[in-house]
Amino acid sequence: MEIAHADKSSFRKIENPYIVGNPIKSKELFFGWQDEFRFIRDNIAGQKGTKVILLKGGRRSGKTSMLRQIEQGNRDIAEAVFCDFHQMAPQIEKDEDVPFQIGNAILAVDTFHEFRDSFMNDSGTWTAKLGRLIGACLKKISPKILILLWDEYEVFTERFCTETISEAAFGWIYDVKNEMVYFILTGSRQIKYFFPESDFSPEENVQTLDINLLTENGAKDLIRKPVEGFLEYSDEVVRRIYRFSGGHPFYVQYICQLLVNHINSVTHRNHVEAADLDDVIKFIILNPAGHIQETWRSLKDEEKLTLMALAHTIQDSNSYTNWADVLKTAKNLRLPLSNKSAIRRLKGKYMVDMQNDEKVRFQIDIFRKWIASEFQIFKEKPGICEGILENIRRLISGRK
Repeated sequence: MEIAHADKSSFRKIENPYIVGNPIKSKELFFGWQDEFRFIRDNIAGQKGTKVILLKGGRRSGKTSMLRQIEQGNRDIAEAVFCDFHQMAPQIEKDEDVPFQIGNAILAVDTFHEFRDSFMNDSGTWTAKLGRLIGACLKKISPKILILLWDEYEVFTERFCTETISEAAFGWIYDVKNEMVYFILTGSRQIKYFFPESDFSPEENVQTLDINLLTENGAKDLIRKPVEGFLEYSDEVVRRIYRFSGGHPFYVQYICQLLVNHINSVTHRNHVEAADLDDVIKFIILNPAGHIQETWRSLKDEEKLTLMALAHTIQDSNSYTNWADVLKTAKNLRLPLSNKSAIRRLKGKYMVDMQNDEKVRFQIDIFRKWIASEFQIFKEKPGICEGILENIRRLISGRK
């Protein structure tokens, strides 16, 4: 796509629509994941037998935003209740606290306000009362279905491990398992607890959707559509943003948000040039978002060493290298690296992209540039293996 370069005097300031770090509630600002939404509608609203869907992905991949979109959409066929498990967790000290908190989340929906008195004042356990509440809600909205949206379900894992709560906290599920109530959860691991396989077998009733990276078309929509009519991107700039971000929603929005700020404050024109993107990438390398550093800190030492060797092997965004060359770099830098185990784990974490189990490059190329810059000391001064892991910790913690 060719862009006509307008005079700066015609510049119109761009309201920055890109959202970084917070869930996107507006339908107008949410792009991508259309296939996943279609699957959810077909399998839950279409009543194909799927009772539970897990949106499985890493941090900042857009899982909560997807729940918020589901909460606001499909009002013709469903009522949805958003349950923030992270917010609920501090209030959970025993089994009965779980149905109480979920019941309160249901009653927070305008449609169900009228059931508050009966839920609070009726006799019986909270487990029994939640089952009755769900039954009353379903009767009111019939023939629509009820969807319980559980954000960050894994925060309860620790409660199970410390025996603060038991499976009895979710015993009310047995009372509604044959009703028109469905569950959509977000998390980074497969579902544990809550849904015993005898009642919700993975093959039949539990489906997992991978929510990590947008498709190329989904990423391009997220780049262009929020600023359509105000800011134009060339095809080449869009391609480079996609490569730098790897299609990860956080990094797409992060780069685009900074680009709009750069255009508004520095260049004052309604199109993006390659130099603008270069300036933004340089800024990110020198001032990395907290998410970049948090991701790095979450990696095992062997994974960090592998990425360092890979970053100093690949010199081009689009190029792949092979494991033999990575090992050669590691040897030259005297990094203690010997096998592919870390590479395979990094692929599972969407840090690297592999072809035929041999060719490898960074999935999110901004990490390659940041690591190569942050840890260039090892390239400039090879042979400092003694204390290398401490150096990694020192550098990443900011203790220069």
